Amino acid sequence: MIMMTILGDLNCVCLKKACSKLKAPKKFYPGMNLKQLITKRTRKTANTESLLDVTLVSPNLIVQDSGIIHRGISDHSVVFVKN
Repeated sequence: MIMMTILGDLNCVCLKKACSKLKAPKKFYPGMNLKQLITKRTRKTANTESLLDVTLVSPNLIVQDSGIIHRGISDHSVVFVKN
């Protein structure tokens, strides 16, 4: 049984369904049987909110918790996964 975790910064506004950069990843996720854990914004500026960071896991991977932690030192949030 193969278990996979992929973490990355897509530099694409993943909260917008019309983002053209999402076409390839959205085809990749199901083909590799992966699930995106992070669904809330990971970056906030005065003008925008974006989900830039992805965390993809195999469905057979046991994940106890995942999410984001907002800190005031950066406009990017910390992304975490606890197995």
